[in-house]
Amino acid sequence: MLNFENMTRPEMIAARRTIRDNLDTLTAIYSDARTDGPAATVARMVEKIGKAATAATVANLVNSTNRADGRVSAAAHVWAESIDTAATPADLDRMHVYSSIHPVHINQLAESARNL
Repeated sequence: MLNFENMTRPEMIAARRTIRDNLDTLTAIYSDARTDGPAATVARMVEKIGKAATAATVANLVNSTNRADGRVSAAAHVWAESIDTAATPADLDRMHVYSSIHPVHINQLAESARNL
């Protein structure tokens, strides 16, 4: 996982900007494609930012949720933590990253993104 403690300040600022921009993109695509299903949302993200960035973005979304919230599966959390380019839950919390996407939908997005 990304470790902000090992980054220089400019690297950290750039990483945070990328995380926020990609999460904003995901939220916008999700809003537009909500009725098409999570696989369509993930496919549109891949078209826009590529497979690796999509996986990291969905993993960041999962990592921004509470592990105790059973609506996002333990398998989704394990997958998200395996993505090397995703931020840690603690770093996302410090960045005040909170999703407007319902946790059940986050879980569905994670299931779709695992197949990338």
